[in-house]
This record gives sequence, structure tokens and C-alpha cells, in this order.
Amino acid sequence: MNIYSWESSARPQKGKAKKAGTIVFHPDETVDLSFNRLQKEYPLDKTEHPNSQKASEGQTERKKAPLMTAGTAKNLVKRMGFEALLPCQAQCYRGVFNRRDVILHSRTGSGKTLAYALPIIERHLIMSSFSPPASTGPFLLIFLFSNELAAQTKGVLKKIYPKLNILIAGFDNLEVRRCDVLIGTVRSLDEAIRGRLSKESTRGEKRTRSGRAREEEEEKEEAYCDDPGTDEREGDFASSSVSASNVCAIVVDEVDLTLGPRFSNIGRRMGNLLNFIRKANGSLAKGLLTDYRAHHYVLCGATIPNWVVKAGFLGVKKYYYQLVTVGTAKLPERLECLSMYCPQKARVDRAVQLLSTGNFGRTVVFGTRKQVLKIESFLLTQNLQFSFSSLDPGKDEVERIKAMENFNSGAASVIFCTDLAARGLDFIDVHMVLMLSLPKHNMAVETFVHRAGRTARAGRPGKCLQLHDEHEDAAIEAIEKNAHIVFKKYIVGGEGKGSVALKRIKKGNLTPPNDQAKTTFTLTVKNPFRSTKLDAVVPTALDVLKKNIGSLFSNVCNVTEDVSGEIVTFEYPANSSHEVRQKLWKFSLKEVTPQN
Repeated sequence: MNIYSWESSARPQKGKAKKAGTIVFHPDETVDLSFNRLQKEYPLDKTEHPNSQKASEGQTERKKAPLMTAGTAKNLVKRMGFEALLPCQAQCYRGVFNRRDVILHSRTGSGKTLAYALPIIERHLIMSSFSPPASTGPFLLIFLFSNELAAQTKGVLKKIYPKLNILIAGFDNLEVRRCDVLIGTVRSLDEAIRGRLSKESTRGEKRTRSGRAREEEEEKEEAYCDDPGTDEREGDFASSSVSASNVCAIVVDEVDLTLGPRFSNIGRRMGNLLNFIRKANGSLAKGLLTDYRAHHYVLCGATIPNWVVKAGFLGVKKYYYQLVTVGTAKLPERLECLSMYCPQKARVDRAVQLLSTGNFGRTVVFGTRKQVLKIESFLLTQNLQFSFSSLDPGKDEVERIKAMENFNSGAASVIFCTDLAARGLDFIDVHMVLMLSLPKHNMAVETFVHRAGRTARAGRPGKCLQLHDEHEDAAIEAIEKNAHIVFKKYIVGGEGKGSVALKRIKKGNLTPPNDQAKTTFTLTVKNPFRSTKLDAVVPTALDVLKKNIGSLFSNVCNVTEDVSGEIVTFEYPANSSHEVRQKLWKFSLKEVTPQN
């Protein structure tokens, strides 16, 4: 993997990485997080487009300027409560500031929004002091997957840069004198920049087909984005509202969801829009022998699939783009993961009991739409001591944004969500994430990571509680292995490590508290030489248990070993059973589900 480090000039700069402008970096605990480092003056080119004709001829003027203005640092401290940059932001700041193409992979809640926004906006403000932009169009485009996330991103940027004109495509009026930053989904930004397709020209749109015709169409679509001359929307376009001639940076946040699965219709539309932008800012023209761009890309997310790394829609060679990662951890460092057995039919009732009796604090509840509607309708009939709001997909976007603002402002202490709110949204000061269901599709692990990432953000502590039954054991095991976590048992009324005590308000509603609750495990260690080498001495399952858990074996009770010695059954205190699973993660260890 090619490595280009902007922090140290001692490392060799390999040709391909330098040519592609790709920065690959790894966690660096020694990086300076203070604002003083960025307020030092560095030599900068006065031209905003390094690939312009003057830059290629060496006619660029250089002037010293800081990488962050003092006003921005002051706003970060006073309005955002920052004492220093977060590690994710500090490591990629100079790379993004120097207009490098970055694919930023960092855990949830690590501050990715400011990681790309601060260096891009600061560079624009500094460059504007040298020479004002010729166009009134936006210099930064931010692609997101939902308007709720767009409204949140606008609110964060407005706190730091109140003088910038930041607009949301599809919500705000774009017929203004100046637009600095434009945020929105792929569809809304496409309609704002290229214009809407007129009704008379709908005949030119592609339609879905079946059978062999669909396969042939998909083969054409794979090469579709590599051809800048094609456009899936044939016909006449209405006049656009925004000029793309001044675009200097393009950001795609939560890239795996924003672009859809493996470049669907959204991906092709994105490719055509990027070609339109390159023509507008002069970096794509007929007869052009060199492939340069007047803008750079920042793709970021907590889960980066391989097809994003090999993205060819960006307008350069596919192999130039490599994964940029800040560590391999997917979940926040101070997140505590809890699990609790609960049958599927009883989860809504259990959730009501937990919210009514548990001291969870500010809670985000994830479930299916049916579960959310059921629990919301039940709570409306009760006299509760807490207020709640709901992000129901059936509501319009204005109502959902209002519900999110009620929760963030403290008017509501509980918010019910579906997976619509699992990604990107920053709920303020969340103490607990309660999950009533597990996703059953192939993105189960990624969805869990984004759900749990709504708490323990920006270095704060947090907890998540997952309700599950025996039918979801495979999903729980996959999450533990791929997300590198160990679930702790949540014991109702228990008092011990990994448990949370709950007070009872009605008799018979919950299982009686039991501080001596036990969890039954079955450990299987098969003898590979059972049929070939009868004299071979192989450790039994009991020997493996004693050796691997060490001093924890003193807490084991009711040990039963079968005749062959390959299977051993034992009990362990439920409130610390996660310690056993952590020690025996590479062996066949199964938890015996209690029979009701």
C-alpha cells in the first residue's frame, strides 16, 4: 500500500500515490491536536486550482498564510466546546487542505463532518483573501443520503461559519445572490445544478427490462460512468438554479449509502453530474490529453465497502484510489455493549418496562416501523414521567426534522427510530441505545455499528442494549466477530459488572431479580485423530476450558463432561459471562437458551 504522509517529509513519496493525489494514513498517536499547529504560517499557492494552465507553467505565486484562522479556532472553543481537534480531524486536516483526494474511514462519532469541512472551508476563505472567486456558485458540494442529515450538517457549519451562505438543495431558495456551500441528496443536487427534466422529454428516459435485455443493459451501465459523453436523462432540461463553475471540492458523506448499492440508478446519475461539473469548471474538454480536475474529492464513512475504493465515477483511473483509514475499530472506544434475551413477541412490552423502570437517561430506541408505531400508540395512553418523539418514516421530512430538534433541545428524553436514523445523525448527549430488533439482510453488522454509534460519540461514554432470542444467535455471533465486540449480559435487577439495576413498580411484570443468575454454556473440542490415530493424546474440552479461562475457572459450577471428553457443559455467573466468551472466542462455545 502506497503511503503519503504530509506530516513527515522523511518518508519516501512513491510516484503513483503522488501522481494520483491519494493519501493513505494510519492512526498516529503522536499527532499534534492543538489549534496552534494550524495557526502557523505555511507557504501556499495563490491560485485555487493547482491543475490550471498557470500552475502547469510554473507561474503560480506563493504567499505564507495560516491553515486555520484565529476566528475559526475561537468559534470551535466557544460555540462547539472544543479544546483541541479530535484525532480523526487532526490527521487528515493538512491532506484535505492541500486538495488531496481522500477516502476517510473512521469509526462512528469520531467527528468526520468537521474533518472534511474545516480544511475545505478554511482554504477557501484564505484563497478568497488573495483573489475573490469569479462566480457566485458554491465552492463546496456535500452529498448526503437524507435531508435530515443535511439539516444537521448545515446547523453544525452555521455555528462555526455564520457569515457563509449555506443552503440545502430542495429546501432552501436557491435563487439568491451568492451560495457558498450546497448540501443535499444526489437527486436534489442534480436538479439544482443540471436542472429538472421537462415533462415533454420523458420518452428518452431508460426503463427497466427483464431477462437477457436487463443483463445486456446492466453490462452497458457498468461502463456508463466511464463515458463522459452519455447521459441517462435524454431530452430537454429546465434551467438550473446553481452554477457549478466555482466548485473546488466535492464531499460524499456515508458514501456506501449515499450512492446506493453498487452504483444503481443513483450512482449513474452521480457520474453524469460529476462529468457536468468537470465541464463547467473547465477540467473536462474535448481534445484534452491530460486528466486533471479543478476540484478534489473526499469520501468518508464508518463502513467503506470495496466497491467504493475502486470507484471509477470520480473521473480518474480506478487503481489510483486506495483506502484511507484511521484505525480498524468500528465502534466508539467507550461504548459498552449489553444483550438481553427476549422473545420477539414480548419485545414491545419489555421495552415499555425498561423505559418506565430503568434509569437509562436520554435514550434512542431502534425497531421496525411496526414496533415503533405500537410502542408509540401505547405510551400515548399512559401517564408517563418522560416525554418522547418519533422519527416515523410515514411522516414528512419537516415533521421528522422537528422531532429530532425536540430531542436534541431536551424537550424529549426518548426518541423512537427506524434504520432511517441509524446513519449520520448526531443525537446530542445520548446515554443509551435500545435495539428491539436486528436487521436480517446482509448489512446486519454495518447497521448495528451505525445504530450503536448514536451514543458514546466524541469520546463520551455510552451504552447500547440489544434484545434478541435464539433465532438471532447467528447475527449476534457475526456482529461480535466483525465488529470486534463482546456483549455483556444485562440482568434485570442484578448488581454486578456488565449489568444495570432496575426497580420494580408492578409485581408480576418482570422476572424476579436474581443476583445469583447463571448462564449455561456448552464447549465442544473435537478430536481430529479420533478415527486415524487412536493412541494420540488430545486435550479434552475440560482441559481447554481450564487452560484458557485461567483464574476465572473458580467461578465455574455444575460442570458436566461427556464420555468422549469432547463436550463439557458448565454454568457461569450471568452478569460476567462476557468474560468467558471473550476468552473462548476461537472455540465452539454455545450458550444454552433457557426454556420457558
